[in-house]
Amino acid sequence: MKYLKHPWIFLILSCIIVIVVKIPHLGLPYFFDETFSYYPAVLEMARVGPSMLPGTISLVLAKGHPLFFYFLASSWMKLIAGDSVTLMRIFPLLVALIALFVFHRFAKRHTNILLANIAVVLLAIQPLFLAQASLVLPSILIFILLMMSFDSYLSRSYGLYAFYGSLLMLTKETGAVFIMVFGLAYLIENYRNLNSKTFWRNLVLLAVPVFVYVLFLILHYHEFGVFFFSEHLDFITFNSNTVQNKFNSAVWMLFLAQGRNLVVYTAVLALIVLLFRKKEIEYRRFLIFSLSILILFLIFTSVNFFGYRYVLPVLGIVLLASSVLIQQIKTKYQALNIAYIVCILSVSAYYSATKRGQSDVDLGYTQYLVVHQQMVKYCEQQSWYDKEIGGGYNMVMSLRERCAKYLSTDKNFKTNHLPGLENRDIIIYDSTCWPVEMPESEKSKLTLIKRIEYKNHWGEIYSTSSAKEATQPIQKQTTVTE
Repeated sequence: MKYLKHPWIFLILSCIIVIVVKIPHLGLPYFFDETFSYYPAVLEMARVGPSMLPGTISLVLAKGHPLFFYFLASSWMKLIAGDSVTLMRIFPLLVALIALFVFHRFAKRHTNILLANIAVVLLAIQPLFLAQASLVLPSILIFILLMMSFDSYLSRSYGLYAFYGSLLMLTKETGAVFIMVFGLAYLIENYRNLNSKTFWRNLVLLAVPVFVYVLFLILHYHEFGVFFFSEHLDFITFNSNTVQNKFNSAVWMLFLAQGRNLVVYTAVLALIVLLFRKKEIEYRRFLIFSLSILILFLIFTSVNFFGYRYVLPVLGIVLLASSVLIQQIKTKYQALNIAYIVCILSVSAYYSATKRGQSDVDLGYTQYLVVHQQMVKYCEQQSWYDKEIGGGYNMVMSLRERCAKYLSTDKNFKTNHLPGLENRDIIIYDSTCWPVEMPESEKSKLTLIKRIEYKNHWGEIYSTSSAKEATQPIQKQTTVTE
């Protein structure tokens, strides 16, 4: 396995994989939280001038979030991307490549080069990572800053920790989880030095990210009269059923989905074997920290608003920690060890290549966005600007929001969210809609005008009884362009 210990070739291979996979997706329009939240905020900040001060953009656009991500993205837009979707999507792609470098460097410094090489390739072919690698969303930036803060703490470089931790806190509130872990860990590891000046100096440095975030909140309150965005506070819940459902969803997405169950189950088996044999577990400090981060992260996630992509910042920790455990039960047969490595990489690659879901956690959006583009184009061809159109979440944003980059002119459409047929002329139902948005009892009242298909995804355009478009037989279109 000597060739698996090359110092940089697997990092370059990982970057090449991501670039090759993502280049065809750079021209795709915006969707979901890009259109609803992040891109309009970045667009506005680019217009008024990039800044990290609260009040630079409205509370509705910023939604109470710290502004480091918006600052970086708007700077890129102002200096390089302009109105170009392709150039704008290069920004998160570059962030993703930096993430691979940071992760590989972290793994190499705190485990070994073999584990670093395996883990970075494994991360690069994860469906969740590949999906986010060209989206104007902050998840991968949070991942970078977490790994750099983690690295600084483990290396006892507390000055660097203060810097990276502050940027982490200024990117998203989730950073508080990780800062709390490192702060408590320092107290536990160093309480015997309570009377030394070094202890207190380092503790002050560890507290800098907290001070920075408190300062942000004070400025935020001064500007808007509130510390947090009220809509987000409404998502916090301690209802036992809701908390359990969120916890289960987070555990499933982080440990079991997209083929990660093979890696995690093997890691659990490895831990059992190591404990049974009473063997010394290598890289114990890293593993304890990883477990602490994951536990606190899952608790935080379970009581707050949850989306599947939110687990991305800790995905690398799961992959590396699992690899650390698995390596410690490797066999003396190199062929068998290599076969297992190929197996776990192949499973992840298979999921990335074949699984096409309905959200932004795999590459399914690269198909349904093509369908949405074709449906918007068809609506424009029919000049349905005076029609009331009902559709799913993404379709409504595509037809209504010019910044989403579906519309070919300055005109947009009158749109309403499903479910409901009343006072609507056209209904658009597609593969990203929930079944509840189009019950069969309502679907039977409609006449299908057009169906558009692209690989695993599809869209259907219906007329209601109040519209007269259904004078022709169903038109079927299969989009075959890549």
